[in-house]
Amino acid sequence: FEESYTLYNHLIYELKVRDAYTLFLGAVASTAAGHHENAIALLELSKLKNKNLYESRFALALLYLEIKNNEGAVIQLSKIT
Repeated sequence: FEESYTLYNHLIYELKVRDAYTLFLGAVASTAAGHHENAIALLELSKLKNKNLYESRFALALLYLEIKNNEGAVIQLSKIT
């Protein structure tokens, strides 16, 4: 997982590939590698790029629940129709 995390970070931060889906996949790699703070940041960026990518909002809500940010999780879940 750490290798995937490193590759996505290179793609996002150095090669500047910043579409919503790439940011989402980078967050998935970050989560799997145990870098939850980075995953939250990438998911926040992903939802800003595409408000209709509900996978980003759902994953963000799950991470917020994990860190006991219940209000943040409720906000994200309420935006999913």
